Amino acid sequence: MSVFCWLLVWGLIAAAVVFLYQTFVGKSDCAPHNEYFSRLKRHLREKEPGYPSLLVDLDQVDHNVAMVEKHLGDTSRVRVAAKSLPCPNLIAYLMNALGTQRIMAFHSPFALQCLRRFPDADILIGKPFPVAVFENFLDRLTPEEQSELSRIQWLIDTKERLGEYLNVAESRALKLNISIEVDIGLHRGGAADIPSFDDMLFVLAKHPEHLQLSGLMGYDAHIAKAPAFPAGGDAARLKEKKQVAKRYRRFVSHIQNKWPALWRDDLCLNGAGSYTYQMNTPEDWGGYNDITIGSGFVKGTDFDLPVLADHKPALFIATRVLKKLEGVSIPYLEKLAPVLRALGGAQRTSFFIYGGWWMASACSPSGLKINSVYGRSTNQELLVAKGDHGLEVNDFIFLRPSQSEFVMLQFGAIRMMRNQAVVEEWPVFEQYPAE
Repeated sequence: MSVFCWLLVWGLIAAAVVFLYQTFVGKSDCAPHNEYFSRLKRHLREKEPGYPSLLVDLDQVDHNVAMVEKHLGDTSRVRVAAKSLPCPNLIAYLMNALGTQRIMAFHSPFALQCLRRFPDADILIGKPFPVAVFENFLDRLTPEEQSELSRIQWLIDTKERLGEYLNVAESRALKLNISIEVDIGLHRGGAADIPSFDDMLFVLAKHPEHLQLSGLMGYDAHIAKAPAFPAGGDAARLKEKKQVAKRYRRFVSHIQNKWPALWRDDLCLNGAGSYTYQMNTPEDWGGYNDITIGSGFVKGTDFDLPVLADHKPALFIATRVLKKLEGVSIPYLEKLAPVLRALGGAQRTSFFIYGGWWMASACSPSGLKINSVYGRSTNQELLVAKGDHGLEVNDFIFLRPSQSEFVMLQFGAIRMMRNQAVVEEWPVFEQYPAE
């Protein structure tokens, strides 16, 4: 056998050893719950059911509200993202704390529930609804609620969709508030240039009896996630932030200069988000007077970024240990047990938990890992640990969701905490209400 073949064989063996080590052994030891989670565990053992539950720490939420106020000053311009916080009571709590009446809704049933739950709210639809969804929304309104349509801004991304909405408005004798989506660098649709922007403004100007420009919406989440290569990391973020502001100002100035009949000083100029609200100063915003924040108030792991370093995690999943087994045994790989023992895998402990496969990762005890070879399970997820974890059957494991918008809808009522103790249960939105 040639030298190259021997090198290839030994390379594959080494890769297999590394894979086995990382999968079954790993580098990090598990550590017991810290004081925060120990207090929470003691409370849950006495007060809560054994099945998985979603917890929101209102003390941490309050801290995050204070950080928003620190950075923005006037929090009345904050628009609460219902998508990221699909819980009416939590939205009401935040609106009261911020002194705002602004909501952004991304799902038609949520928008309808917001319309009914918050009689003074200004609701901006956060994505362009297909015209069938739009008409279904209108069909669900009571005669009394028809007059409440003036509180909703419908997001439009193309002249074709605007034409569809116009046809509906004409057939139903409605006047719609229209917010135009503009592409300021995320490249997710909307007007990307002045000609396509003009196409929509022309329709608005031609049909004032049915359409009214209410504002613009531009999302800039991409700024916070510029990769080091090839974009250039921090330098790229700084450069793109300036370009985003320039692009947004261009659209605003175009309305003022070329379409003065459509301009109003109270137009809603929406932009930014949890990822980027701290990266902008009033001079940088390019005209924003309306800033959407949602996930930043509860901070899933996707938001563990330097731009939100002063925000605290407020969202957790609590679930119990169903089974505890010494070592890690994988079907069809039992013969590898001697290799695993040699690597230190026998020091591992296997835990099967109630539920699993959420968009979340274990956070306490620290050092718990998913075993990718064994596979995932929504019924009894396997987590493995090495070290002094202090876990026994019926103990609690805590996880941090990566994001809030979907995960918060998976557990029924949300358990709200103060001082690591559950104080209330708040219901979530209905995802698909019955007719």
